[in-house]
Amino acid sequence: LLALLSSTSDEPDDQLADRLQKHLKGRRYLVVIDDIWTTEAWDVEVAEYASSGKPPHHMRLMNIIESWNLLHKKIFEKEGSYSPEFENIGKQIALKCRGLPLTITVIAGLLSKIGQRLDEWQRIAENVSSVVSTDPEAQCMRVLALSYHHLPSHLIPCFLYFAIFTEDERIYVNKLVELWAVEGFLNEEEGKSIEEVAETCINELVDRSLISIRNLSLCGKIERCGMHDVIRELCLREARNM
Repeated sequence: LLALLSSTSDEPDDQLADRLQKHLKGRRYLVVIDDIWTTEAWDVEVAEYASSGKPPHHMRLMNIIESWNLLHKKIFEKEGSYSPEFENIGKQIALKCRGLPLTITVIAGLLSKIGQRLDEWQRIAENVSSVVSTDPEAQCMRVLALSYHHLPSHLIPCFLYFAIFTEDERIYVNKLVELWAVEGFLNEEEGKSIEEVAETCINELVDRSLISIRNLSLCGKIERCGMHDVIRELCLREARNM
């Protein structure tokens, strides 16, 4: 299928659609529709081309139990024992994330970096509560922004630099390190090479779930990384505001 699409990139859309239909006819395949945030988009963009022959599988939001289990797994199981006060606040935060896995994962990354500081957890819970919106996309973006605004100063330019890459690009870490070094983003640390400083920065962004690992080398180091498209939108917005 990829070979077909790449070899016909210059064809008009109607001809490409006709060839694709003939190629897929009689075969079983799964169509995944991503980045559909509004019911209007479903009603117009999707319904216009959808067939009623087979029932669709609707992705649902996580319920409160699933949300709490995800937050618990990302923080409490990974970081060890926390007092009941942290769990109570964690459940409040999970509830306010409105069942969005990406939001929960990024907030969990932030909380894990804060550690066992109850006042900071309470502040995060208040901030999450304050950005409640009827628009799920706006709600998600505002909660994700909390993680960005809690970044240490040395990580901010490293994070914003991802705005130069295209959506869904698999970024080679060694090339990224070279670019960061040229820009002067990497501060020398005693006893560490520039590559080791860069590796620490990348690992921190991974731990915060702001970037993701796409490939590991044979020795277990991050070879290529990437960024979720929603987080990339946040990155682009904040880069424009600099």
